[in-house]
Amino acid sequence: ADMLSDEELERLKAEGNTLYQHGRYEEAIKKYDQALGGPEGDGNGMRMGISSALLLNRARTPLRLASCTQGIAC
Repeated sequence: ADMLSDEELERLKAEGNTLYQHGRYEEAIKKYDQALGGPEGDGNGMRMGISSALLLNRARTPLRLASCTQGIAC
């Protein structure tokens, strides 16, 4: 698979962040996964600097989604 450029990784991260801010958590997870090379992507977001932010964002999003589905204010 082709490696994503730093610009593409930053774009995917920014799109994920925007989706997260608008409460679209499942879509945000998909963007983070694409950048990280997860189930829906072939990215390589494991570069230093980008990886820590992506991993933190990816980790917190399902927690936020679970809170919302349990009736906790989002």
